[in-house]
Amino acid sequence: MARPWYFREFWRDGMVRELQKIADGDKSERTFDELQRKFDDSKTDVTRLMQQFRSVRDKLSGKVADQVDKIMYDAQWEDALRSAIEHLIEHRRSTDTAFEAR
Repeated sequence: MARPWYFREFWRDGMVRELQKIADGDKSERTFDELQRKFDDSKTDVTRLMQQFRSVRDKLSGKVADQVDKIMYDAQWEDALRSAIEHLIEHRRSTDTAFEAR
């Protein structure tokens, strides 16, 4: 199954390693604990990034401002992706965990 574009855009030192392990069938507590830690640690950075996007958008006008707004809201990839990862962590015992991680 092809990964969505936002998954491919992750930095390799982020949560991708743990998500790939889970997708490959690794359901160890260690993998999920590391995913949880990285997920929690990224919240502040993600919030700050979204604030920076808003600030830049508010200073711009025209097509560039529209493009920044689309990045922030049209796809809503950030909230959707974080919600999916949170769901995966909460349901770590699920038999479909590997499928969900893909």
